[in-house]
Amino acid sequence: MGVSRMPWNADKSLWIGVHCTRGHIAVPADSMNSGNDFNVFLPREGRVAKLNREMVRSSILDKKISASEISSITLEYEACVAYSKYINRKGESIEEVHRLFLAYLGIDFVGIRRRSDYLPERAAVCYHCRNALNSSVNLECSACGWILCACGACGCGVDKVKMFNRAVKIRFDMNIDVAGERSDINLPW
Repeated sequence: MGVSRMPWNADKSLWIGVHCTRGHIAVPADSMNSGNDFNVFLPREGRVAKLNREMVRSSILDKKISASEISSITLEYEACVAYSKYINRKGESIEEVHRLFLAYLGIDFVGIRRRSDYLPERAAVCYHCRNALNSSVNLECSACGWILCACGACGCGVDKVKMFNRAVKIRFDMNIDVAGERSDINLPW
């Protein structure tokens, strides 16, 4: 794996650099020509922020970035964008909400279906948002067969959500991040 200075990711959609105080940053290619302020992904903070172009340029360090760091930051950015779409889903169909939820978790969408009328009715509670579910009203995920919730959750994401919850609990219990400073965690659950 090579190491490069101020590189682009593989599909040239993100420029990745190192900021003197914020660590790694990623600038989406489509915001490069957007005036004095542009959108910058801040992996350490797990969010996209609008920053002044000249202030960012003057604060970039001349540090090498490995291919694995580029790949990791690209995946984090894609997850951040998918989550942003998921939480801003007003008026979307259940199929689209389910698609966005799975995209955020990095899971491929297979489809949704109506439950067969020949099967007995099932009731459950969503593991993600705790809404009541009923198979006579709600659709099912074609991949796992679980009842779909209005939040988009199904059984495909249950293990990933549990893993995220454990990671958040550990970080909250320790109350530190890898640099040894107090951490603020911005995860959706």
